[in-house]
Amino acid sequence: DSLTVTGDGNAGDALLSVDGQHDWRSILRGTLEHNGVVVEAFPGGTLPSQAGAFSFADRAVAGLSGSAAGEWTLCIIDTDAFGDTGALASWSVHN
Repeated sequence: DSLTVTGDGNAGDALLSVDGQHDWRSILRGTLEHNGVVVEAFPGGTLPSQAGAFSFADRAVAGLSGSAAGEWTLCIIDTDAFGDTGALASWSVHN
């Protein structure tokens, strides 16, 4: 899922917030891409096990720099590919 930021700010100060649900949350990991640079947004094991809702707010994301303006893309990966289902309800980058 992608969004475009047009305002000022430093990409290195960006904070990530997400909300969703998944059949087995702990196997999810995420990447965040900004203007062609891909960094780890959160590693596997960040979220609790079992099925249910997941969320976190204001998570710092290391490895980004420069202007916050441009395209941001969040990718959430199901690392076991077991046939689980889930949905991302919302996400944002902010400072």
